[in-house]
Amino acid sequence: MRAVIVTGATGYIGRNLVEKMTALGWYVHAITRPTSDQSALVTRNSAVTSHIYDGTYASLENIFAVANANTVFHTAAQASYAHSPAVLEPMLDANLKFGSYLLEAMHNTGIRNFINTGTYWQHFAGESYNPVCLYAAQKQAFEAIIDYYVKALNFNAITLKLFDVYGPGDTRPKLFNLFKKAVDTGIPLDMSPGEQLVDFIYIDDVIDAYIKAAEYINHFRAPQHEIFFVGTGQPDSLKNIAELYTAISGKPVPINWGKRAYREREVMCPWRGKTLPGWQPKINIETGIRRLLTL
Repeated sequence: MRAVIVTGATGYIGRNLVEKMTALGWYVHAITRPTSDQSALVTRNSAVTSHIYDGTYASLENIFAVANANTVFHTAAQASYAHSPAVLEPMLDANLKFGSYLLEAMHNTGIRNFINTGTYWQHFAGESYNPVCLYAAQKQAFEAIIDYYVKALNFNAITLKLFDVYGPGDTRPKLFNLFKKAVDTGIPLDMSPGEQLVDFIYIDDVIDAYIKAAEYINHFRAPQHEIFFVGTGQPDSLKNIAELYTAISGKPVPINWGKRAYREREVMCPWRGKTLPGWQPKINIETGIRRLLTL
């Protein structure tokens, strides 16, 4: 049975990834924090071992030493568009310190394959690198750390840069949950003018990209770090997405367009990078919204 390590396993992407992996017959070692909701790790079979990371490097290396895995999937992060001094320490801890601990523990236990998670926010105005926010800058800084382990210590790495992920079972305050709340309560959403282009990618397609990345990385002929975008490549305006949601649900979403200004460094047209070989999105936005409303 193939053994892998997954961080962020109780988050939305992580728990869907764990479920897919166990369905494929893989054995998952899930790294969680003491405060994580362990009930989120209930899957269709018992091929999951949960390990508690207590914030120390020693606890992480102990986990890696017993896991006997060949690939690490890193989905854990502290994401925030805005930041304040109060969140600097937890952001640095989650986005840089923990990731560095992961890579060092891999080095000291002989694991070489690393699947990382990035964000399209690293590419303001479509540039090769221009962070939208501090979170995106930390993601880029971590990619530089990955590059060191690839060039100096012969790691294989893939970074998947995700766009706006959505799907059933997502409890985060994301756009479609806000739409549903506005419809259910009748309280209008105060939103920007809505002309920005957005690219929503369905959770099943995202999980397929991680699985494909695990297959692709085994074909690297030399240590390298490849970066791929995970989106549909067919962005649409926020206003059009709201109109499509209304048309499919049959219930108008009450929205005060233009009530709020665009965010500072708002992404008006999303960046598009290379596509992971062997992967392509299968679920367009219309199909995805229909699934979201029926599941």
